[in-house]
Amino acid sequence: FAFSPMMGCAGGDPLAKIPLPSALLPPEKRKAAAGARGGGGGGKPAQARGCCRAPCAFVRGALTPALVKHDTELRINPPVAQRSPFLPFNGRRAFTRFPRVKMDTVKSIKDQHSCSVNDVLMAALTGALRRYGAEVCGDPLLKSKSARIDFKSMVMLALPRPVDMGDLAGSLTNKMLFVSCPLPIDEPTALGRLQRTIAAFANMKSSAYIAGVAGLTDFVKGVAPTSVLQKTASETFSKHSLLVTNVPSTTVPITFPKEGGEQVSETHMVFPNVIPQVSIITYNGFVNA
Repeated sequence: FAFSPMMGCAGGDPLAKIPLPSALLPPEKRKAAAGARGGGGGGKPAQARGCCRAPCAFVRGALTPALVKHDTELRINPPVAQRSPFLPFNGRRAFTRFPRVKMDTVKSIKDQHSCSVNDVLMAALTGALRRYGAEVCGDPLLKSKSARIDFKSMVMLALPRPVDMGDLAGSLTNKMLFVSCPLPIDEPTALGRLQRTIAAFANMKSSAYIAGVAGLTDFVKGVAPTSVLQKTASETFSKHSLLVTNVPSTTVPITFPKEGGEQVSETHMVFPNVIPQVSIITYNGFVNA
């Protein structure tokens, strides 16, 4: 956002060329998008099941730090002993650029399986990590077709926020939650990984679960002592194998600087986190990571 006035693109403002997630759209647009995607009918039995599940989902979100356990020890993550009670930051990080993938390929899979772009990307990433662990690191658990493995990612989830015409700059600030999502790295088939990834993210989108996570986040940020915030954050992150963020950029090429600049070929985000971070950015018809 800070550099957008210095960027140029065909058709005008670069910010107007960024597709927003449905959660950030106005309510009337969100409903239209949901209707276009389709969905099952919401009869009374479904509503009753939802009423029963909501309290459990809220508790699951609010007690995430206490309920989640350390991921299974693999050759692609540090030993559990190093992650307990939390993983210290060693300052050593390496940037690995993934080969670019065409968005048309991702969208064709999305349409075929009636899921989201994020579902496809997360399933593909999980498969890539499984292959790397099995073929490059020689991990016996990842070579197995029957071993049960606990493998989770922290995921940054954007929440909708109202637009204040008197404070437009403040309305553009992030309103984010860090949520825990299991990834099916123990699933040997690509289709199985996609199906389980779809189910995992659908479960994570429960409004009651999000309310529980938001309540916990607000408590540790605004009420609890700083020591509690540090302990909760460090121990929760250390129980996960990676953090993934997926951000849309412009759907058309941009020029930087706007006047007399060059066309940007790829965009990447590099952040030295305490656990491995995978930053995915869609730009100009390609997925960059």
